Amino acid sequence: MGDYFKRNFRIGFIIVLGSFLVAIFLIGWLGRTTRSLAEDVSSKRYLANQQLGITETIALLQRDKNNSLDYIERAKFLIPARDELFEFSNWLSRQAATLEVGIDFKFDGSEIEPQDDSLGYAGFLLTLNGTADSLTSFIENLELKSTRFLLEFGTFSLSEKGGKYQMSLRGQVFFRE
Repeated sequence: MGDYFKRNFRIGFIIVLGSFLVAIFLIGWLGRTTRSLAEDVSSKRYLANQQLGITETIALLQRDKNNSLDYIERAKFLIPARDELFEFSNWLSRQAATLEVGIDFKFDGSEIEPQDDSLGYAGFLLTLNGTADSLTSFIENLELKSTRFLLEFGTFSLSEKGGKYQMSLRGQVFFRE
């Protein structure tokens, strides 16, 4: 009877131990599978959120495209046509005269044609003479208060002679077709 008990005990112990090992293996396998499935779900949600963001951006761009066409039409009234640049030097002279600034202006020959999506521009050289305050006021008026022409200044140099200043500017005036 002792051998029978020992034998049944060993068989039971092996069955319990085997069941325990199979349970540990299954729990480990389920954990890895669950983690893999969770990572898949997470990456798919991230991708779906990105696609939703892209779709939203495309919709906003489409809406803004329609709005921008209105602004482009309105800008045509604000930006002078190429032919109106003939008045540019006279306009500068009138602006300079109000502030007692001496002026020498000439187009430098560098001109870029306007495209469907960008303005054209003509380069110019501008030499100014006057006091520091009058030159500063003149440049501020051109950059901040001008509604007649759209300007961009590039390089400049400034020199002083006997309390008077001379400023040489290189810039661009923009135009439409």
